[in-house]
Amino acid sequence: MSSIRDTIREKFTDKEIARRQIKKTVNEYNVVGLNGIISELKNLIESGIYENLFNAYENWVEPTDIGEGLTADEKRNHRMIMHAYTILSHPPVKLPFISDAIDFLDFYYLYPFLELIYFMKVGRKLEPEDIINIYFSELGERIVFGMDKFDEISDPPEPTAEFFLKLKKVRWKDRKSKKLLGRLRAIREFLIYYKFGYLKDISFLVKEDTFLLFLAGCSAVNNGRDKMIDEDVITAYKTYFNLLKTDITKYKANPEMMSDKGYLVCDKCNEYYQLQSGESPENFTDKCECGGKLKFYENIDWLLEGGEDVEKTD
Repeated sequence: MSSIRDTIREKFTDKEIARRQIKKTVNEYNVVGLNGIISELKNLIESGIYENLFNAYENWVEPTDIGEGLTADEKRNHRMIMHAYTILSHPPVKLPFISDAIDFLDFYYLYPFLELIYFMKVGRKLEPEDIINIYFSELGERIVFGMDKFDEISDPPEPTAEFFLKLKKVRWKDRKSKKLLGRLRAIREFLIYYKFGYLKDISFLVKEDTFLLFLAGCSAVNNGRDKMIDEDVITAYKTYFNLLKTDITKYKANPEMMSDKGYLVCDKCNEYYQLQSGESPENFTDKCECGGKLKFYENIDWLLEGGEDVEKTD
């Protein structure tokens, strides 16, 4: 009788459930890199990296707002945040078949996750200099455009509105590809429970999935597709795992990213364009598409705050 109970108990352990989930997923998805992802997940758990991440998460003070600790000027000069905020949707609730597959909340978890990983690496409360390094070292740009090869990029491209417009239109190719994200989450969950026991804060797994979804969307856009497929999920995981293994504290802030190069503002419609590195007002005509005249301003606090202009150069 005891042998029967032992057999039943073994069938329902987290390790056995994970083993069956792995077998079922590998049999169903014939995608290159899947076995490598599962193997790397096991290695991260066995090596203690995942345990370090969980311990860091339990002691981490999560930012209440993206870019918390940055000044208003620093946030405004961060092109990727500004493009994401102005272009991606901000739904209060994500609805199936109605909401965008990738919205601003999905992008939002990029930098908090980098802060968490950075916190895990340094083992102390993050200082203002750490936050500056995370946001202005172009680490986010390396990840978005380089994905799992982010640490091999020496000069990442600048984020553009075009990229985020494409990201906004990305959808899943089919239910099966979308389901792969859930399958890998289940495998991750049972392997973690088997190793460490019950994870007190289950919301962490949800945030991981949101972060992975954003990476999968970026992978699709980088490959010229408007549909996320199995390979994008694999690339997202490879990117995440490489981040966990990389010392991201080596990336330091690029002063050029933090400097305000000025703005061209239309005196009729108030639309504005922030000058990029190497650009000057002389590179542009003084006419806006609406028919108004473009004027150069060193900053646009007056415009953003609805006040009078204070520092302009015609």
